[in-house]
Amino acid sequence: MPYVGKTFISQMLSGDCFPLKLDSLSAEHGENPLSIETLNSGFIKSAKAGVREAYNKDFLVLNLLINKYDENSLVYNWAVAHLLILLTDVCDPRLGLMEALAEHWSYCLRDGEDAGTSGGRLKSQMEGLGLGEEVLKNYDKKIRLLKRTKNSWYPRARQQLNSREYLRTQLHLNVNAENFLSRDTQFVVMGTCFAQNIHNTLNGLGLPSAHLSLGEENPADVQFSIWMQRKEFAKYISENKICFILTLGFAEIKILKKEIGENKKSGKLSNFATPDSIANTVVDGVRRMKETNPDTRMFITLSPVPLEGTASEYTVFEANAISKAIVRYAIALAAEKNPDIEYFPSYEIVTQIAAAMGEGSFANDDGHPRHVNKSVVELICSLFIESYCPWALEGIG
Repeated sequence: MPYVGKTFISQMLSGDCFPLKLDSLSAEHGENPLSIETLNSGFIKSAKAGVREAYNKDFLVLNLLINKYDENSLVYNWAVAHLLILLTDVCDPRLGLMEALAEHWSYCLRDGEDAGTSGGRLKSQMEGLGLGEEVLKNYDKKIRLLKRTKNSWYPRARQQLNSREYLRTQLHLNVNAENFLSRDTQFVVMGTCFAQNIHNTLNGLGLPSAHLSLGEENPADVQFSIWMQRKEFAKYISENKICFILTLGFAEIKILKKEIGENKKSGKLSNFATPDSIANTVVDGVRRMKETNPDTRMFITLSPVPLEGTASEYTVFEANAISKAIVRYAIALAAEKNPDIEYFPSYEIVTQIAAAMGEGSFANDDGHPRHVNKSVVELICSLFIESYCPWALEGIG
């Protein structure tokens, strides 16, 4: 095959590459001539630590070199090799690009006519810069490992999370057009305040949504089961194309009463539901729903909103962590038992991804430490819409 050209690399990077920001560490390179000689030979190593500025700087420098130099030049091929090194060292998921870069690197190390006009000269130059066959083989092994475990690695640099394509890939969101929700879908959102936020955002985008509000003392899985036994609700489901979004919140059964004299502790884990009991309740409710209308779609999310209080012997922070862990595992069990259940990772977006992006998750809007920021709710809803009903974005922007 011929060399990998800069046009191909630009195409592969443009759709899912994070925005390149000219911070202080990268701006200095824009002011100086860029060549192998002017770059510190160890600059690429800083990306392994996952530091935002270092990863951003290195990516910027390599893109500048690739776009600036001729495709047959040593600098161009050095930059292509180091782009491969950078992507693999930070476990970036762009496997198609990695494989093409590896093939290009291999091409540079061939002798004779297959190496183009440079003959064996380019090979010796690359080897002289420490980019010989042994180094290439090492990175080929890393690519094979990433292929087997491409969704198993935590992002090594937080700027990767600014890529919508990266997020959809890493979160296993829908990418199959045949699986999109239809335009006449009616949304039904069940849960407490976080579900209300989802409902409001969907309505704001013109998507018809109904909210089934729950009191905080009522576990959502139990309430879902009760609703599924109501004839009027079953009739509504049977007559419409429904996308049901069930937000589960907590696993603690007894809630601490606010009234004086009711603040009795119940002790340890005795009042936490088990993952199996929650999963079985959800699976039974989904079974009833699909019997009523086989075309109904069922999404489950886990509310990131912390417990308001706990009747256990744990602190509210410990009880919240235990409760969320139980419910998240219950959702995994339910989805394993019934493939009609689709999980949407709202909880992970709020508690991990937003924080890694440098976004605050709580209290920015009204100062309440249990209220998720509107910007994060909008991120969640936009990812859902992009993945499952992109037609709703037509004409927006």
